[in-house]
Amino acid sequence: MPTIKMKTEDKLKEKIQHEATNYISQYDNLFLEWATSAGKTLAALKIIDRLKGNWYILCKETNHINNWLEEINKHGYQHLLKYITLFCYSSLHKHLNTNANLILDECHGAISELRIERINTIHSEKRVFLSAKIPILKYRALEKLFTNKSVYRFTISMDNAINSNMLPEPTIYIVDCVLNDDKVTEKYIKTKGKAKKALKFFCSAKEMIRKLTELKRKKIDNYQLTVNCTEQEYYQLITKDINYFGRRATFSIFYKHKWLNLGAQRKTFVANCKTKYLKPIIEKHKSSRFVCFTGSIKQSEHFSKNTVNSNRAKDKNQIIIDKFNNGEISEIFAVKMLRESMNFKNIEVGIVTQLDSEELSFIQMLGRCFRAEHPIIYVLVMRNTRDEVYLQNALKEIDPKFIKTY
Repeated sequence: MPTIKMKTEDKLKEKIQHEATNYISQYDNLFLEWATSAGKTLAALKIIDRLKGNWYILCKETNHINNWLEEINKHGYQHLLKYITLFCYSSLHKHLNTNANLILDECHGAISELRIERINTIHSEKRVFLSAKIPILKYRALEKLFTNKSVYRFTISMDNAINSNMLPEPTIYIVDCVLNDDKVTEKYIKTKGKAKKALKFFCSAKEMIRKLTELKRKKIDNYQLTVNCTEQEYYQLITKDINYFGRRATFSIFYKHKWLNLGAQRKTFVANCKTKYLKPIIEKHKSSRFVCFTGSIKQSEHFSKNTVNSNRAKDKNQIIIDKFNNGEISEIFAVKMLRESMNFKNIEVGIVTQLDSEELSFIQMLGRCFRAEHPIIYVLVMRNTRDEVYLQNALKEIDPKFIKTY
């Protein structure tokens, strides 16, 4: 039988996976904080193969369970199925006070007081935590599971993985975007009182303060004021309201919900304003296999019917994913999905239109694209917005030599 020559990156992955199996022999809790595509799942399977015994693998979602089964079949670990029970965090209540070692996949999904309490009822000699990147506050929440037990945190950042040739060298293009401040194209709505009794008023952004003062002077307590504005003015108005409700969020549930809703609304607005910058990139790569992470369903459906989002049934989303992996389609648009524990085949280009405060989110999106030999990634950044802060955090683990201006 001919000898199969292993690639350098596969040898490196095998080396760290072997290290992981050694560490689990020495420590009760092993935290594998490895860059996406570095081989966390395979390392976990090798740990189970070494220790045997009863194991629970906890996943965030059902499709993640399918990914584990895929990996088990792909790497010839079917014999481990007799040791493994796969289920989602939401099913923890069915396994209270049982005996099993644990693997917590995407372990940030375990962070809630109730879930941690339930995990602690499971009697485990060994626990393995898997994550591409865990923020310090979330790690501290998980420390409640480490009481009186030894812990080892084995970290491989994306930068480490790339520079050691474990992952291919990417080309990351930063695409500068700017909010329009010349044309009145947006409508920002301010309301007070009960919607059913609201009187409707209209004004420009420059007239808004005068109009609000007038409404207050006339003691009109139920109104809907539509402010006609540019993109830049819209951003400034919503940011002012976010700051207002944010300062009061600790005093009232109403203020907190308003603050969170406005924050989500601002993210979607900024992402949608990038559509005109996104179009030429998609045109350029229409013959490539690409995944595009969009900021809204509206934006994704503007470009394609091959979109995966939370408004569609899971089976319909899975059909799109399967078509992509089978080569029937060459594009897939995702809206706040497909960021973690998702196996894509032969992605050549990745496009990110929405940034947020979660560094993990960005790392996961980039990780989807490291299946190519020479991954190309576009990150659309709206200048003079929160995007600039988010970008700075997102690129902390990326060597500047891989980053170019588009």
